[in-house]
Amino acid sequence: PHESEHDHFTIGHTSTSVSLACGLAKGRDLKGEDGNVVAIIGDGSLSGGEALEALDYAAELDGNLIILVNDNDMSIAENHGGLYQNLRLLRETGGKAECNLFRVMGLDYRFVADGNDIASLIEAFKAVKDSTQPVVVHIVTQKGKGYEPAEKTPQDFHGIGRFDPDTGMPAVSAAPTFSDIFGQELCRMAASDQTVCAITAA
Repeated sequence: PHESEHDHFTIGHTSTSVSLACGLAKGRDLKGEDGNVVAIIGDGSLSGGEALEALDYAAELDGNLIILVNDNDMSIAENHGGLYQNLRLLRETGGKAECNLFRVMGLDYRFVADGNDIASLIEAFKAVKDSTQPVVVHIVTQKGKGYEPAEKTPQDFHGIGRFDPDTGMPAVSAAPTFSDIFGQELCRMAASDQTVCAITAA
């Protein structure tokens, strides 16, 4: 909300956007209002349970709900699982594969092969604007497109701090980060105790 009047929530990347959008769309309909409700979700967050539950519910909404899926074939790192096998199949077939997880869930579907091309995005957005039923716009993008260091090592530019734009190298800090200390301590403990198990939300 501090960045845009169109952002209604302050929340992290916890697969919540489609669920929140379903609530906004239902509220709009109950109030007899109209207007576009748009959820934006990346392929990394798409596998979260809340996102899948929301897609399941979205199919029962009768009114406008536009779900933009930004598919750059990455989370923080490489994606794994059946859902991602289907996204890969959709990318490889230009969205024409008979097996389409979004259509199977009862949603309309539109595919954008080059999501880094502004003209293609505008065309797709015009096509779904004011839709009368839930629709997924599956947008294939390249993470870091147009910035060579990010194109070469996109995982290094996920949640990046300060860096030198000429080289792409992170700004050097004398103090170790929390992640540095935590990782080093886990490795020290695991070296002498094989029962140590680390769990991360990522």
